[in-house]
Amino acid sequence: MKIAEEYFKTQTVHRMIPELTSRPNEGVLSCGLMVKNGVNCISKNINFPYYGGFYVLSGTGKHVDIASGKSYDIYPGCFVQRRPEMRHEEYIKNDGTWLEFYFCIGKSSYLTLQQIGIFPQAPVIYVGESWEIFQRCLHYLDQLSKASDQQLPYLLWEAEKLLYFIFTYQKVNAKSDSLENVCNLLNQNIQVGTSLTGLAKKYGWNYEVLRKKFKQNLGISLSQYLMLQRIGQSKIMLLDERKPVKQVASELGYTDEFAFSKQFKQLTGETPARFLRNFSS
Repeated sequence: MKIAEEYFKTQTVHRMIPELTSRPNEGVLSCGLMVKNGVNCISKNINFPYYGGFYVLSGTGKHVDIASGKSYDIYPGCFVQRRPEMRHEEYIKNDGTWLEFYFCIGKSSYLTLQQIGIFPQAPVIYVGESWEIFQRCLHYLDQLSKASDQQLPYLLWEAEKLLYFIFTYQKVNAKSDSLENVCNLLNQNIQVGTSLTGLAKKYGWNYEVLRKKFKQNLGISLSQYLMLQRIGQSKIMLLDERKPVKQVASELGYTDEFAFSKQFKQLTGETPARFLRNFSS
């Protein structure tokens, strides 16, 4: 994938979610294109207090995980994770070809998603060279640069969705048509209480085989996938459709507003009411 010369310049946006300014390691929201040359090609004993990661667009180098002592080659199509408080080193070949797109989000946001299996365990993963990923990254950079402070919690959610898209890109594009059909059907049945065994039986799938295949290909369980889709849909219902929290909870199958709010906060770090206030203030 050949990147146009116009993109070989550092373009970054650094924002801070207003409610978390007193805790910068939690409220950071940053991304951008970054060129490295000269002394910037060597980073030793780095320890990020928040989550950082970058998608390699051009150039080559090595990433060293200090805790394990393992060294990873990095090259276009790799995504490198700089996990909170995990010491690492990076050595970029100083030949003027390096270009990356990086992300930074708060430590708590990372830990929440890491607990439900969204973030890979390995510090370096190969997702493949992709114009679609590159264009989505550029679009997010533009969004973040233009967003008001009140929109930043929503942009955090967008960053999390983009990272999830990147992590699953290769797996989603490599999965079989039958698994793609499963995802489409799950998207149509995201309500709480959906019987996964019932769906499998209805469409003639072996549930245990399906469960293992889904986890192996996408890195998350069927129930985790449904929860992500459900909370994502709830944000659309709250913001775009202007539905009250109680109605959203009911339509998505939650037993009550409290159960919905609890799961919403578990995944996003804030209640639906707080989420709405951030956009109305």
